Amino acid sequence: NVESIASREVAKPGVTAYLALWLPILCALHPDVGVQHLLRLLKTLPVEKDGKAVELIGSLVDARRAHDLSGVTALLDIDRLMTLTAEVYRHVRPDMDNVHIGSYSPHHRDHAEDARRYIFDAFMQRSGPGALQAKLTLAQMPVFAYLSDRIRELAKERLASEIDQGPSDIAEIADLFNGRDLPPK
Repeated sequence: NVESIASREVAKPGVTAYLALWLPILCALHPDVGVQHLLRLLKTLPVEKDGKAVELIGSLVDARRAHDLSGVTALLDIDRLMTLTAEVYRHVRPDMDNVHIGSYSPHHRDHAEDARRYIFDAFMQRSGPGALQAKLTLAQMPVFAYLSDRIRELAKERLASEIDQGPSDIAEIADLFNGRDLPPK
């Protein structure tokens, strides 16, 4: 079946010729396995403006696929999504973003920038136990130094929204805090 072929192709060592084809297929069919392989590869690839890592990240949302990673990100646990967010930001650095004037044809760097935004948004929208702590952990990572205050603020807003919408007893509220106090203002 397609999933076994995609798994076999993505599991090959290094960056193969058709990896950018098979990785998005595996991520769509089995998100946790696909992202595990992506993270394995990203940890070994150098940070380059238009390198192989950027190409692989961009392949997740290129012109042939829906510009939405919600099917992939929704199925990841919060720790894996945090790791994916950090690795994508490490490789698709905003200070290296393309600047376009007038019309242009999107390139894999443009698609990778879109993927970075979609993955970050999915992470910041995540709720439930562990999500607040994961967001605060992300805010402490050096790659997010320029965004740390914004991440903390968004995390507090999301927590406030969760408290307003759902929990009806003290135990549910305590689960949202995951046994921790909110950070001071």
